[in-house]
Parts: sequence; C-alpha cells; structure tokens
Amino acid sequence: MDKNEFFRIATLKIMGNLDLKVGLKSCLEYISDYIPADRIYLQKYEGVLGAMRLVACATKEHCGTSI
Repeated sequence: MDKNEFFRIATLKIMGNLDLKVGLKSCLEYISDYIPADRIYLQKYEGVLGAMRLVACATKEHCGTSI
C-alpha cells in the first residue's frame, strides 16, 4: 500500500467521528492490519506542568480516557 494512502485513511479514521475516542479505536483497528498495534494514545504536552496530559486512548475492546 502507498504510504500516502495509508496516512490519509488512518487520518480519516481518527477524524471521521465527533467522539475522538471512537475515532482512535477505528484508526487502531485499521492500522493494526498493517503494523503490530494493540493500543493507541492521544496526548497533549502541558508546558506549564512540564508533563503530558492524556486526551484519549483506545484498545480494540475499549475506548476512553483511561485503560
């Protein structure tokens, strides 16, 4: 598969649902057909805290803000 097509489809899977957690789960299901993956996280760097904040995460069985 063309790497640009893979990136485009994975991006559409994430952004294809208004619920980010569900979008991450959909993306994980797609990318795990091509690369070994069992969970996916979206984190945001909080400069004031000097730490990462968990925004959303998903496995094939569960999606939420904590696993």
